[in-house]
Amino acid sequence: MESDIKVSEDFKSQFKAYQEQQQRRLQSLMERKKEKQNSQKGDNSNAKETFRIPNDLNLFERGQPVNEDDSKRLLEIENEQLQDQLREVRDENCRLYKLVTEKDFEIKQLQKKIQEDRLALSGASGLAGDVAATKIVELAKKNREITAETESEKAKVKQLNNRVKELEKELQAAVEKIHSLGGGDVGIKQSALKMIEGNLAESPEVKALQEKLTAANFKVMEYRNQLQSAKQELKMTQKLLANEVGEDVNIQSLLTNSGSWRGRAQQILVLQSKKKSAHQGDGSGAADPSPSEHSEDLSFTLLKPLASGSNQVGRIGSARLAGTDSPDLKALQTQITEHRALCQAAEVERDRLLELVTVLQKRRFMEFLMEEIGAEDKLST
Repeated sequence: MESDIKVSEDFKSQFKAYQEQQQRRLQSLMERKKEKQNSQKGDNSNAKETFRIPNDLNLFERGQPVNEDDSKRLLEIENEQLQDQLREVRDENCRLYKLVTEKDFEIKQLQKKIQEDRLALSGASGLAGDVAATKIVELAKKNREITAETESEKAKVKQLNNRVKELEKELQAAVEKIHSLGGGDVGIKQSALKMIEGNLAESPEVKALQEKLTAANFKVMEYRNQLQSAKQELKMTQKLLANEVGEDVNIQSLLTNSGSWRGRAQQILVLQSKKKSAHQGDGSGAADPSPSEHSEDLSFTLLKPLASGSNQVGRIGSARLAGTDSPDLKALQTQITEHRALCQAAEVERDRLLELVTVLQKRRFMEFLMEEIGAEDKLST
């Protein structure tokens, strides 16, 4: 700022010198004008003799002498020229004065700013000028470093965005190629899973989960085999019951009723005795039936309840069922229910393990992609 003050002082001194020069010039012009006027007056009034020879011989005059109008006209022309020059000088002086005033105003503004900065550095912060200057330099350096880091990060972000776009394009092209070759979504998923499994074969978590999954699948297969065998046994028992009791008889009602196969045999004997008494009462006088006829009647009485499916005969058949086969049937039913529950639990566990495996595979795949992108960024930088 001291240099600006010196420049303004030099400019003022130059301006003053220029003004003095212009004033001197004007004074010289006025003096010359006065001298010319005085010389013309002396030539007209004084007709003196030099060396005793008169000066008014008019030897060089050919025509009429110069009139006063011509001299006035010349003086007016010269006066106009001088006035024009004076006007130009005044205009230039005004312009210079305006420039000087503008520069003075700028100098005052700069001085005010300097004072404000000094007050801010000395009064507000309480630090010396050198310390403030060093802090300003440090902050400027930090600002430059931060701007450089932001620019580098922006460049990295742009590179990563471009890389992501390229990978998306490659993935889309691969999917289109697989679709064009005839593969569906299942094939795409299987190929992706194979790729992920190939990349994640070394991870211990995935290995442990795979072992658990194989064990769960093995248990599920065992339970399914046991369930199939139990179903086959149940079908055999149902066939036997149908042959013994009848197809139209309700098994649950037979289980609720009490009785045994001995009660059924006694009922058969009672029916046979009633038949005999009926034949004797009719007085047919026929002979007793032969053993073959007796056996036929017995077989007829045994087959009749199976064909008719009446409630009484069903109860008779249920007695034997309740006495002999009902505990086995209950045991089979309990085993079937247990096997079904175990199968459902195993399937739930298998689904949970599959979900965990897929989640881990996805996470590992994303980490693998991020590592590849970071390695490519390092290579590019």
